[in-house]
Amino acid sequence: MILTFSNGEPFATGAIRYDYRPATERETTNRMILAIDIEGYITEAVVDTGAPYSVIAPQSSQTSWLR
Repeated sequence: MILTFSNGEPFATGAIRYDYRPATERETTNRMILAIDIEGYITEAVVDTGAPYSVIAPQSSQTSWLR
């Protein structure tokens, strides 16, 4: 299923590799993990489509445009 705007135009298309595994060694629930690049800083991101908000480590936000 492709996400679309109300006028039917695609919101996002494409594909990307991802891992399906626990985000940390202590977790047992598998999550979608993506490799991302934020202004040259390569890290991993957890896709959580059910969250009402996103959480990012303060160190990561300080090295990006998120302030």
